Amino acid sequence: MAINHHSFALPLRSQPEAEVIDEIVQDIINKLGHKFSAFADDLIGMAPRAEAVENLLDLDSEDVVRVVGIHGMGGIGKTTLAAVVYDRISHRFGACCFLQDRLPNLKFMNLRGSKNLIKTPNFGEMKNLEKIDLEGCSGLLQVDSSIEVLTKLTFINLRNCENLISIPKCLFLMSSLETLNLAGCSRLARRLNFEGPR
Repeated sequence: MAINHHSFALPLRSQPEAEVIDEIVQDIINKLGHKFSAFADDLIGMAPRAEAVENLLDLDSEDVVRVVGIHGMGGIGKTTLAAVVYDRISHRFGACCFLQDRLPNLKFMNLRGSKNLIKTPNFGEMKNLEKIDLEGCSGLLQVDSSIEVLTKLTFINLRNCENLISIPKCLFLMSSLETLNLAGCSRLARRLNFEGPR
């Protein structure tokens, strides 16, 4: 394989060498793509399924949060499919992590600034969650009612979720909750009449 050395602009004087090397490596990975381990090639029918999930994720669109659920009976390959897709696309992101059976241990969820998030995820499998930061999720319309299962939740930040129109009433009754920040939730304030008379 030949690499055109003229395709890289190296601003060596203005950038640390390690950063330049990281950029070159990332550029090569992006150009060559990422291939899952040979184990995926041995799985009959895995490639078309992985491609179908990738298409659902719409990875080429910008500023879009996509969640794709994979469900079915135990033992049919849901986790394997998720692992194959993860390995095929993870090189496209600056940071990533495959959480296999780890959500029950999740204590802090930071979705701050996710402008295209419309509804929070179902919290049913995250029973140890203590803090949720959704500040600046300007597209957020609703907090999922499953939040009531979070008996350890002490902090939820909804600051500047300006389009938020619905939160479960249980948030106001949770004994563990110490901080509920609704500052800047203008639509919710109007619905709940927090602004007072005009």
